[in-house]
Amino acid sequence: MQNQPSYPRVLVVSRAEISDADSSGISRGRWFADWPKDRIAQIYSFPSASKEPFCPIRYEFGADDRQFGNLFARTKRSSFGTAFRQQSIQHSADAWLKRKLRGIKCSTIDSLVKTGLWELLFWTRPSQRMTEWCLQFKPDLIYTTCTDLSYIELSLYLKSALNIPMSLQVDDDWLGTLYTKGLSAHFLRPFVEKKINRLLSDSSVCLSTGPLMSGEYMRRYGKHFESIYLCDDFRRFDEAPSIRSDPSSRFVIVYSGSLYLGRWKGLLDLHSAISQGSLANEDILIKVYTGHIPLEAGEAFASCNRMQIFPGLSDSQVPGVLKGADMLFLPESFEAKYQDYIRFSISSKAHIYMMSGRPIIVYGPSGMSVIEYARDEGWALVVDRRDLRGLGAAIQNIRRDKSYSIEILQKARTVAEKNHNAEKVRNHFKNNLRKCANRQ
Repeated sequence: MQNQPSYPRVLVVSRAEISDADSSGISRGRWFADWPKDRIAQIYSFPSASKEPFCPIRYEFGADDRQFGNLFARTKRSSFGTAFRQQSIQHSADAWLKRKLRGIKCSTIDSLVKTGLWELLFWTRPSQRMTEWCLQFKPDLIYTTCTDLSYIELSLYLKSALNIPMSLQVDDDWLGTLYTKGLSAHFLRPFVEKKINRLLSDSSVCLSTGPLMSGEYMRRYGKHFESIYLCDDFRRFDEAPSIRSDPSSRFVIVYSGSLYLGRWKGLLDLHSAISQGSLANEDILIKVYTGHIPLEAGEAFASCNRMQIFPGLSDSQVPGVLKGADMLFLPESFEAKYQDYIRFSISSKAHIYMMSGRPIIVYGPSGMSVIEYARDEGWALVVDRRDLRGLGAAIQNIRRDKSYSIEILQKARTVAEKNHNAEKVRNHFKNNLRKCANRQ
């Protein structure tokens, strides 16, 4: 039985509900896996599709807590900033006009969200009901992930209203990129920077997902961010049977995860690489498992005859499907417009790929955290230029050089055990939140 006093009462403030339905929710669920359910509560905007909530004590931040709440409720079912553009737009299922109209709707909402105008229009105004709910839970600390102006404002309000310590967790560099583009940037970004500075000042303990991000934030803000790696349990992978429906003679490359932030273009490059030169005559198939397909990606994938698209995997399906592959592919975008946001982030796929026991190719530009992590630690073969011949050569290297593949697998397991072992990471995470709870 857990020693409950060693687990402070945590109020989680995060847009996506902790669950097993998306990478963000899964990551937080791994960190909080051992937490007693009566000592954790969450304020969220985007409800999960899971049947059983991770946090039974939860509050949806919605229309009652927004300026122009009725309009907010009619316009959008939640305050999750990217909900519209993350809805699946299946190329084959929708009529042309319907897809175009949906695309216009997605682009309009996306533009409002990216420029911050959405947050300004539906300004955060926490209701008395929210405040009373928080007081009834009696948290020892606030654990917040923010990512947009609404959640920055909400976190600052709760810190003041509850008068308890706060811990800030950063997964991607929204601190440096939020509202820096568009017509509103010249007046909104300075306002946001003041809010960010206050948020950092009010946070007793700050957490990142890796050392490159921590180092950047110490340089940029003079603030220590403790690195908390993403984690998983090796037993899930070691005990899971391989799931494979293809003949053993076929070389199957698997990608599992989001196609946003330009990642889908890396898959197009992969398809081009296996469709030319000597690989064109080989029996190679790309399998993509994703929950959402951007409109432009669906149209581009329609002509890829050596690629199959499947629905996103549930958390329980991941180990078996990854183990059934011959190779795993982890792309990051070569487009500058995406790189600043994810430059210091380690992909949520990296550690589960390492634990799968399958060789990995990481494809993306130098300087990105996951690229340098793979290069420095040797847990994957790195292709850091947009070079189809180079990508094809890397695939051939893995196919033909078994000793090299084994070396990658051994290094991947060693790195995963060192940095991503669930028990070690959870203890580190818990100790940091306990330290935060003891500060005022």
